[in-house]
Amino acid sequence: MKTILYVSTAVISAMLLSCTPQGERTRMVEKKLPVELFVDSFLAHNPNGLINDIMFEETNKKFAEEIEKALNEPNFLEGIPLHLEGMNQVGKSIKAHFGAWPEPTTWEYKKPTKKVYFDAIVDIPDSLVSTLDKEKMYILYGKNIGIVSYNAAVALYGKKIRVWNPKVSISKNDIWDDQVDLDFGVLIYHLDSIKPFTGKREKEAIKY
Repeated sequence: MKTILYVSTAVISAMLLSCTPQGERTRMVEKKLPVELFVDSFLAHNPNGLINDIMFEETNKKFAEEIEKALNEPNFLEGIPLHLEGMNQVGKSIKAHFGAWPEPTTWEYKKPTKKVYFDAIVDIPDSLVSTLDKEKMYILYGKNIGIVSYNAAVALYGKKIRVWNPKVSISKNDIWDDQVDLDFGVLIYHLDSIKPFTGKREKEAIKY
């Protein structure tokens, strides 16, 4: 009986191995964010873009054009932790101000992205007003409407706000020379949905 079981197990194992494509193993890895994939592609196409002042100016012109197009893609900001800076009622609408610059201490972008800075002004539906906490961070899903000046942002929000940098730029990080900091300026963002930031990245299966 033991011999029969042994032979049967061996035969089954051989059949399974023959049906499994050779070399197609997978493992779960943390998924890169859309902004990180954008940076990978942009730097690959502009490898010497930040090596001197002349190249810096030219590269930042390209960056401003390309990031504006990228921001118009749905959910380009997916995964970026945003702090609720404040809320204000303007007429019948509720405006929220989110900032990407108060970064969680446990959060890191994947190289070569080091920092992502921007502010976003968002219309908030009444159903969310009682649920948003100024002490927490969130992830926004939706689409950018446009990049605006500080004065335009203040006018839309209804009162003065503190923002990180109203200009759009890409630059080398002050400490890590092989990594870059991004500034998107001030965005007007159309919100489809919002969820609390958990600090965990989504994972995906890759072949190896």
